[in-house]
Parts: sequence; C-alpha cells; structure tokens
Amino acid sequence: MGALKKTRILSGALLLGLALIACSQQQPASSTSKKQSSEEAMVSDKANLAGEKAPGGSSESQSQPSSTDKGGRLPVIEKVSLEPRSPATGDQLRAIVQTTNPGGDQVKVVYRWKIDGRAVQESEESVLNSPLHRGEFVELEVIVGNGASTGIPVTASTFVGNASPTVQFSGQRFGSDNVYQANVEATDPEGGPVKFLLKSGPPGMSIDPATGAIRWAVKPEDTGQSYDVQVVAQDSEGAETLLTYQIKTRMESSEGIDKNAKNAAPSK
Repeated sequence: MGALKKTRILSGALLLGLALIACSQQQPASSTSKKQSSEEAMVSDKANLAGEKAPGGSSESQSQPSSTDKGGRLPVIEKVSLEPRSPATGDQLRAIVQTTNPGGDQVKVVYRWKIDGRAVQESEESVLNSPLHRGEFVELEVIVGNGASTGIPVTASTFVGNASPTVQFSGQRFGSDNVYQANVEATDPEGGPVKFLLKSGPPGMSIDPATGAIRWAVKPEDTGQSYDVQVVAQDSEGAETLLTYQIKTRMESSEGIDKNAKNAAPSK
C-alpha cells in the first residue's frame, strides 16, 4: 500500500526585538491521511446461529438457548471498533465494545490481540499494551460470556500507518545587526530523516532544509509590519507537521531589543 501524507499543525509565539512581537493561535490540521486499512468488526458465521444487520453497518447475532445459560440466553457483542481508527507509530490501540445481555448475567469480555499473525496479548483489558510500528497488521478477537458459556466471537483489524514528525523551537535571537535567527528541531517517530520547508514568511526569510535554522535580515521597511510564518517538517514517507506563528515588528531601543530577544520563547 502506498504511503500517504499526514499533516499535523503546531503553533508557536515569539517576542523579539526591533522589537519583534509574535503572537500565535492553534489552527486545525489542514489535512490528515495515513497508510491505513481499518475493518469494522463483523460477527463470524456459526452453525445453528441466526444473525441480522445492526445499525451502523455492524452485524448482530444471538446464540441459541443453552441449558447452561441463566435465562437461556448469552451476552451478545453488537459491535467492536478500534481507536484511534487510523493508528500510527507510537499510538496505543483501544477496543470499544458494545454488548447486550438478554440473560442478565455478569458479562465477561476477553480480548485476544495479534500483530502480524503473532499472539501478543490475551486478557480482559481493552487496551493493547504492545508498541505499534509502521506497516504492522493488528488483529483483535473479542469473546464475551457469562462465566459458563461464551457467545459469538467478533473480530476487528487495522494497519499501522506512518506517524508525522514532532517539531519544536530550540532557540532564537535577534542580534544588533538586525538579523533574526531561530532553530527548529524535528524528530521522526520511525527514526527516518526530516527535511524543513519554509511555506510562508516575510521577504528575505530562509530556512536550512537539513538543520531547520531560520534566518531573516530585518529591514527598516519591515517596521510596523505583521508576517505569518509557516515551517513544514516532512519525513521520508511524506508525513508533515506544520509549525505556524506570526511576527509583528516595532521600533525599540537597542537595550530593549537585546532583552526581549534573550527572553523570547514559543508559547505553550
């Protein structure tokens, strides 16, 4: 399956000299897509068991009465889903199970997890504790019972996709030569290389694609202006994280400029 892009948006804020006063706000992700394949849980066919379609596209089945069942009816799993629906490297999978209990018994749910066909966990815990990695195929079988008998097992599965890089500011300053410099760092959860792109910024601003070093020679005509800055960190699979902030400039004394530059930090 071909790798698809996933985009994550971060935002930062700067307080700089000339003075450069930055403000920012969180923005919704522009697009999110991963290499993925997610199957909605379906009830498997069993002999002498009747099934009918339930709302939401899942299947619903009921067991035939058994002499060991209190009230003659077993608990039934109506639907199983996995969250997140499109997992990526480093995510933790959780099963969401919907059941009915016509017999009124105490319900016991067992979760059997497999990764690439290998059994990794079987318990009554709905969370998969094994770490996920890109390209893995995860399968889940859910079994419900009343302590004496078990009902129809339900399965769900998903592929693990590529995760976006994590991005942060690692330092910034505004020098007496009216040059603004900043550093952006990024880490790929899969351990691959990351390159940086300057998507938008003031005239003359540049970024080193390999190191994330930003440089901008501020000119007199930039005073009183406001600029949107967007930096993209992209991994080898095309997954992206967008760091965005705004820079505003005003005139201050040299002393004020140096002080603001030293204390500048992105907002949390």
